[in-house]
Amino acid sequence: MRERANTFARDDRREWQTKADSTNDPNTIIFSWYDAMRARLFGCEGGISLEIGPGTGNFARQCNVSVVVDLSAPALVQLVKDGGPHGVVADAAALPFRSGVFESVYANDVLHHFKAQGILNQACAEIKRTLSLGGRLCVSDRKPSMYNRVILTLSAAGRGLHQRVSRFIGHRVNYSGSENEPPMTAHDYAVITEGMTEAVGIHWRNSAVFWLYGAFQFLRFFLSPGKSIDAAQRLVSIFDFLEKKIPKALTTDVCLILNKVPKLDASAAQDVS
Repeated sequence: MRERANTFARDDRREWQTKADSTNDPNTIIFSWYDAMRARLFGCEGGISLEIGPGTGNFARQCNVSVVVDLSAPALVQLVKDGGPHGVVADAAALPFRSGVFESVYANDVLHHFKAQGILNQACAEIKRTLSLGGRLCVSDRKPSMYNRVILTLSAAGRGLHQRVSRFIGHRVNYSGSENEPPMTAHDYAVITEGMTEAVGIHWRNSAVFWLYGAFQFLRFFLSPGKSIDAAQRLVSIFDFLEKKIPKALTTDVCLILNKVPKLDASAAQDVS
């Protein structure tokens, strides 16, 4: 079952990467803004670092990530060919690195995919294994809340409508997997944070940003490619403003910076007590 799920994710990844690499796709501008926000929230420290599922590589470049891992070799080609980070084709649930080698590991919008594939526990264990003692695990993903579950349910309905309208007018839009993935829960975050200490937790990407991005996908039906690019550039300026003004209670995502702490043996635990 796991192998089937990971193969499905790989195929979906190749299609997404092909679209995201297109210079005519305004989503590239919006995804770049997301990555810039994460880079600011996490900060970019030196040392040997890893990103799991780097997408188009904007975050990896901005934070000078040393190594990136993806299931799909084609997804890594464009990223690494222009002097980017070292790319490795691998399954996050079986990382081909020695223990404790990375000082920072980044997981941006990928852990909810691992949950849907049934490999969240294995992937988290592998990420922590490769992280050095005192190293940082930086996670950006969906916030576990009833509010967010409602948001994601409505978003799935909107994506389905967008897909049907696109097909009706002769365009092909594929959201395979994304709209059916379950929301993150407090239990999932307990798995992620196990054995770690939370240094920083930041709520971001407010609901206004979320819904404006969804509305923009429908607006593109009526815009030329050039005007879509212009609209996306204006949109990210609005996003910046909204991130500063909208109450943090109305956010859909969370950025966590976790530190790997050494385990105490029995004698050390007695000394501490």
